[in-house]
This record gives sequence, structure tokens and C-alpha cells, in this order.
Amino acid sequence: MSKNIILFILISVFMYGCFPKPTDYNGKYPPRVAAEKNLDLAQRAIDEDYYEEAFNILDFVKKHYPYELEAQEHVRVLYGDVLFKQGKYIDAISIYQTFIKIHPNSKYVPYAQFKIAKSYYNDMPSDFILFPPPYERDKDSIIYAQKALIFYIGSYPKGKNIKEAKEMLQKTMDYLANYQFYVGNFYYKREKYRGAVRRFRNVIFEHPKSSYVKESIYKSALSYIRLKDGVNAKKYMELFAKKYPKSEELNDIKEEFNDTKFPESKETEKTAIK
Repeated sequence: MSKNIILFILISVFMYGCFPKPTDYNGKYPPRVAAEKNLDLAQRAIDEDYYEEAFNILDFVKKHYPYELEAQEHVRVLYGDVLFKQGKYIDAISIYQTFIKIHPNSKYVPYAQFKIAKSYYNDMPSDFILFPPPYERDKDSIIYAQKALIFYIGSYPKGKNIKEAKEMLQKTMDYLANYQFYVGNFYYKREKYRGAVRRFRNVIFEHPKSSYVKESIYKSALSYIRLKDGVNAKKYMELFAKKYPKSEELNDIKEEFNDTKFPESKETEKTAIK
């Protein structure tokens, strides 16, 4: 083992062992202030990834200051934060949810709601956009994150974390739009056009601001043409022309539409986009 590695290990052990310990300050400060100072130390431990020390400090505050109600509330939230920082998001969610249930009027509730949403968000599969499977995959974490973010934004429109919450919400929408488009495209490439248009329709109407809308309308038009559904083919062709009148793909749609003989049909579907 090289001297540099040994030195690194010794420094790491030294630094780990030297993290400040909690203290009751021997009556130097009122209990409220003493509790706050220890909670500040716990926050520092969390920020610097001293998780065991953070738990020990929180346990200390919980035991030594049982009558400092705000400090006790803060302790419960910070327990969740330690788990969150470790990437144990489901466990953190459980802590935050229990806290809200026990202390529904606490000033820390908005923060706990935000951390629940962010925990679900961080628990989303990191490879979702790049490698979704061809048919279905578990989207629960994305849907839960979206619902939690919508709840937070609706409940605390002026909350401290509102900007970050809105950015995360937009990404969850993009993820779900990507999922619907990927599956629709899977069907489309295999000439399973009815399955394709159902997925593309979800992109178009449920995620109208998604970057996948243009291709979804384009492939929906072509899918209906190949299904010999002249009414819906025309509707999607007109919709594409309205939204993207200068697009080169419009000529492809028109050419295939004009070269196709359609049977008469009275059925159509709603194609308006807000």
C-alpha cells in the first residue's frame, strides 16, 4: 500500500473522529438556544455527510430537550433529511409523512411536503428517458412525484422551493410524454398502428407542450392513412398543417393521403389541442 493511500486513510479517520459532539452547554444557554445550537450542528453533519453523527446529535436533542416543542418538530424533519441525503428516499418519505400526520400545523410542514415530492422525484429511474422498455415499465415513482409536486405547488404557491418544484414538475411531464411517445413509436415501427395512435394521442392531448407533439401528430396522420381511416387521417393532416405549415413532413402526409383510397367512414375523434 502506497504512502499516499495510507496518509489519506489516516486523515479520513482523523477527520471522522473529530466531528464535534453534541453538548448541553451546562446551563450556559437557555434550553431553546442550546437545542437550536445542537440542531445547527446536526444540519452541518448532514451537509458534510456525517450521517451517524447526525443521528446521534438528533437523538441527543430528542432526549435532552423534550419540552422544546419546536426543536422536537425540527428533529423529526431532520431525521428524514438524513435518510434523504443518503438516498434512502422511501424511508425518508415515511418519516416526512408521519411528521405531517403528527404535526399538521407545524411551520415545517411545507418543507416536509416539498421533501416528499423531491424524494419521489429523486427516486425516479435515472435511465427512464434513454432506455424505457418497449411495452410497459413501472412509472409509479414518476406519477407519485408529479402528484406530490402538484400538491405542493397548489398548496404553497409562494413557498420557498416553488421554483425548483415547478422545474421538477415539468421534467416529470417530459418523462411521461417520452414514455408515451417511445411506446407509440415502438408500435408504429412494427405497423401496429392502432396501438401507436393511442399512445401518440396521449402525447398530443396530455402533454401539449412536449417536444414530441410534432412527431406524434405526424405519425398519427400517417397511421390513420395506413389504417384507411380517411376522416381521422384528414383531421390529423389538417392539424399538422395548422401547427407546422412550413414543415417538410407536411408534403409527406399529403402525398401519402392523396395516393390512398379510403372507404367511407362517419367516425372521427377529437383532435383539438389547447
